Parts: sequence; C-alpha cells; structure tokens
Amino acid sequence: MAASPRKWALPLLRQSRLWSLLLWLAVCPQIVSAELPRGSVPSFALAGTPNLLQPSPMDISLNPALTCISQLSFEGVASRPYGLSDLDFASGAITYRYHAATFGFSAIQLVGTDYYSEGNLLLVASLAPKHFVRFGVGLEHQQIEFGKGYGKTSTIAISLGALFVPTDRAALAISVDRINRPRFDRQDDRLPLRGQISATYLATASLTVVLSHQLDESYPDRFCLGQQITVVKDLDLLIGLSTEPFEISGGLSLKLRGFNFEYAYRNNVYLGGTHRVGLRYSR
Repeated sequence: MAASPRKWALPLLRQSRLWSLLLWLAVCPQIVSAELPRGSVPSFALAGTPNLLQPSPMDISLNPALTCISQLSFEGVASRPYGLSDLDFASGAITYRYHAATFGFSAIQLVGTDYYSEGNLLLVASLAPKHFVRFGVGLEHQQIEFGKGYGKTSTIAISLGALFVPTDRAALAISVDRINRPRFDRQDDRLPLRGQISATYLATASLTVVLSHQLDESYPDRFCLGQQITVVKDLDLLIGLSTEPFEISGGLSLKLRGFNFEYAYRNNVYLGGTHRVGLRYSR
C-alpha cells in the first residue's frame, strides 16, 4: 500500500469525483474512516471540532470521553457526501449519563448503491473520577463490503480519550484512535494512528470559540478553527475553517422544546460540498 495515496488520487478526483472516490476506497480501505465525516452536525459545521462545553451524542466518535450535559440524549444524522447521488451517509447515537459514568453507542453507515458500503458500530464508556476530568474508552467495529461478489472485510479499533474542564468557560480534550493498530486483512498495512487535541473557550454569553489540531500518520497535520454564535435565543450560527485540505464550513442549530434541528455544509476543494442534517433530543 502506498504511504501517501493523495499523490496519485487527487488528480483523479478532479476528473471524476464518483469513480475516483470509489477507486480510492477500494484500493486503500484503511483510510476510509479518515475521509468520511464523523461526529455531530455542529462539529461538522465547526470544521470537525466539537464544542467541548456542549457536545452532542455523535461526538463520541471523535472522543470517547465526551458526554452530553443531559442524562439521556439521542441524535440522528443524514448526509450525501460531496453531492454524489450514488452515495448516502447516515448515522445515529445515544448516550446515557448515570452519576459519574456515561455510556454511549453510535452507528455509522455509508451506502454506495450496490457497489460499496461501510458500517461502523461504536461502544463507549467514560468515567469522571473528579468533576473537572473525564476519561473514556471506545471499541469500534468497522466493516467494508464491496458489491458484485467482491466480498467484505472488517476490523476492530480501540480509542482512548480524556476531557478536562477546569472552569465553566473553558475545556481541553485529547483523543487517540486505533491504539491497537488493527488492519482489515493480514496482507494489509496496519491502520495509522490518529488523534485530536481540541479546546473550547466561552468568550462571551453569545460567542464560543473552538480550536483543534488533528493528527494522522498518513496525512499532514490539520488545524481547525470554529465559532459558535448565538444569534437569538435558541438559534446558533456555526462557522468553521480548516487546513489540509483547505475547507470552509458553516451551519445552523435551532432548539425547540428539547429538540435540536441542525444543518451543516462543508466545501472540500477537491471533492465538492457536503450537506448534513440532523435531529437531536435531550432530556
């Protein structure tokens, strides 16, 4: 397997987004999860950086130590990656908080008509020994299936995370994924380590700033900056900016009687734009 598939993949992606993307996924399945959008709709709008002071259930896929403020939370997300009519993406998550412990489950499914599909199932558990610190662990089953009799392959990845909340206005988190260095098949290279260092700061009552440094052994370091602005009560505007590749993202979040209706858009300079919509409920 090539150490850096971008060198030969990006020219193809410019010519034909659909077939190039499928070729990329088929030849290098170990990098699929790095390319697919993970996390919640708000974190997607914030350039892939979660709001650590107000995380959503799907953010456990970014860091297993993240937990919602509410005792019980549900989230469902739907998307069409890069505007490709033959690819559909859906995910959902549920988290339950019991005293100092939190348990979560998420499912991610990508379907490319009859020629490709990927399904990820994630179980997480976290514990807060002190009120300002929380540690989490995640166990994720990743499966890739190719159509027309080409078979399927799967693996299990382990992730670790930590969350520090020294004040009610600031938080810092760190996560490491694939610490067990799994691989899909014996002849494949082991999946590269990846991680994220992120921070959140509540600058004012209506402005939250998020930062993250995303690391992956197969890619250049990625830096992300986002802002969550409360326009009016229960309506938030989200803006994000990231490097490697350069992307601009944004979205809206509307809260109504325990429900959050959310929308996000991110533009990839090589693959085009991706729309995501989500519905979240907390109590």
